[in-house]
Amino acid sequence: MSRLQLGVLTIIVFVGLMTRIDRMKDPGHPGDVTNMKKQMELIYRWGYYRSYDMPAGLGFYPPLFNINHVVLGQINAKLMSGDFSSTNLPMHLLMKSPAVVSDMFIGFVIMIIAWKYGSPGKAIVASGLYFLNPAVIYNNVTMGMIGDPIYTLFLILSIFFAMEKKLIMSYLFITLSFLTKPQGLFVAPLIFLSGWANRKREQVSEAVLVCLSVTLLVVTPFILKGTFDQLAYRMLHMVGLFSYTSNYADNLWWIFSSFDSKAIVSGVSRNDEVRWLGLTLGNIGSIMISAIYIPLIVIYLKNRHEKVILLKIASTILLTFFVISTEMHRNYIYAFIPMSIMTGVFDRRWWTFAVIASLTLLANWNVININHGLNSGVNVGLLLVILRVIFQKRGPAQLATH
Repeated sequence: MSRLQLGVLTIIVFVGLMTRIDRMKDPGHPGDVTNMKKQMELIYRWGYYRSYDMPAGLGFYPPLFNINHVVLGQINAKLMSGDFSSTNLPMHLLMKSPAVVSDMFIGFVIMIIAWKYGSPGKAIVASGLYFLNPAVIYNNVTMGMIGDPIYTLFLILSIFFAMEKKLIMSYLFITLSFLTKPQGLFVAPLIFLSGWANRKREQVSEAVLVCLSVTLLVVTPFILKGTFDQLAYRMLHMVGLFSYTSNYADNLWWIFSSFDSKAIVSGVSRNDEVRWLGLTLGNIGSIMISAIYIPLIVIYLKNRHEKVILLKIASTILLTFFVISTEMHRNYIYAFIPMSIMTGVFDRRWWTFAVIASLTLLANWNVININHGLNSGVNVGLLLVILRVIFQKRGPAQLATH
């Protein structure tokens, strides 16, 4: 790498960091940020094992997310003022700090992958697409979606180590991902299968044992204090907790309902009493996801010896999940952006996909004023284009070089 290229990379990283630090003072999402501050205070006062013994509106995420609150609560109480009020600026900055740190590390992982598997030029482009991405900064720092960059960092580290054939590290980080936020579960079968298909069974057994040990370590305080039933209940009911976390193929419903957010078609509200051909909307969403997920796994298995195929399939699985299962006027599509930027190191078309997803994320946050139905149409169209790319008939060598 030349001095000029190194200088450009340094400037990109510096500007990205300074922009994120500047945006930390923004108030963030009015509901989520306030609730996270309150939950941090209650976990500090009541204890980690009571993370799910919370008032209504608190305690939705898996246990590893709450360990973040444990650490920050201790720092605020022991090293700072101990003021947990929503108007306390130092505490507000402290709460957003894990998002900034995780976000920057994601950028560094992208840079390393681009440098190792691509070229200095690709490292500059990929780094710029992430570090200077306004949608990423707005989602993670301005709005304070703290969990998104944390679970995404674990997710991309899992994929990176899978590409490097480091099975234990890959399994460990995918476990940390879905112990932080449940979105990681949707990619977990691919990661576990990649290890099983490419390594010896003894190595797989060791990696699984590590994952189980970490999971047990995270939930042990709940077991010892007799509150494991609260954790189990919340995890089992998390998917249907809100309509936007249910499997309702929302992007398609936005389009079919003539862009009416309160209707599916012809004024019909979204609920499980609505049936098409005897199927609920949740049934239809599950069938659609399965119809895409299973062929993607088959394609991966046929081409698993190529590093790029794992990235392509994982990115497509993520987008499938976000497009079919979640309302796209929310922030869920974020994780697809760093995944597609990494994939773009091998296939530059994915950088275009990352830009499109960044624009729709800004539209989801109403930074760009676009009708939600139209925005959903763009997301559905993006998924269809990517599926066409994935399902094109190609040999392994072509998959590796495109």
